[in-house]
Amino acid sequence: MPSEPGFPTAPADAPLAFTLGDAAGIGPELIARLFAEGLPHPAVVYGDADALRRACAALGLTDLQVQPLEAPGAGTVGGMIGVLNRWDALPDDLPWGREDPRAGRGAYEYLCHAIDDAQAGRVRALVTAPLHKGALHAGGVDFPGHTEILAQRTGTADYAMMLANDELRVLLVTIHIALSQVPAALSPAAELRAIRLAQRACRQAGIARPRIAVA
Repeated sequence: MPSEPGFPTAPADAPLAFTLGDAAGIGPELIARLFAEGLPHPAVVYGDADALRRACAALGLTDLQVQPLEAPGAGTVGGMIGVLNRWDALPDDLPWGREDPRAGRGAYEYLCHAIDDAQAGRVRALVTAPLHKGALHAGGVDFPGHTEILAQRTGTADYAMMLANDELRVLLVTIHIALSQVPAALSPAAELRAIRLAQRACRQAGIARPRIAVA
């Protein structure tokens, strides 16, 4: 969760942006199933068209068409997956379920391009499929996960990860480190920073008087 809003308000007809994540992982299957079930808003996928075609074929979704796009445009909904890929095409024989640097680098590039389009107001919001940290590092990307990439790409210095539903929001003081490293990473300053970020994030979400509990 950034300390300040980083994205402009997108036009009402701008699509949602899905990032494919690691093409050797579960991302292509998740996205194919979502589009097959139907989405409430037009969307575009930042990823590899052939990886999504393979997923559709494996799932028996023969009526679902994958259409490469040059720009987000209005996106697609119902019976078609619009795919925007500003990175190299992945090989047809990319093995599923195995760490691969090509898939890791692709996942990073898809995310970066989606972030750039979100900052430019060309998409309404980002929905990210899973990364694989090992493949990410093997592909030459020195980030532990989505949160840090989003922060770096948007120039956000003060940020945290927040898990949220309609009843509760949980902002984490530490992320993406081993449990054994957590005690050394905790301090009164770190806790206060998280509390202030939680209050600011809740107010940005329309909660005038947030109630914050510290676990």
